[in-house]
Amino acid sequence: MARRVDYEVTPALLKAWEAGARQWWALMDSGFNAPNYDGCRKYGENHLCEFYNGCHILAANETKFDTLYQRKR
Repeated sequence: MARRVDYEVTPALLKAWEAGARQWWALMDSGFNAPNYDGCRKYGENHLCEFYNGCHILAANETKFDTLYQRKR
């Protein structure tokens, strides 16, 4: 599901976005890896994140993901 939302991108808004992005990039670069459960049910129970089962059934243990998912080649 995609929704179009129009808004004006001002220099201040862009600067705020960049500051937040740089914080996340620094965390990712340091090896930080944590679940983000904000998006699990973002669009309701009928539109769960495609990795919902991996996070909630397999406790985000990526070594077990091959039991639920097949890597695309």
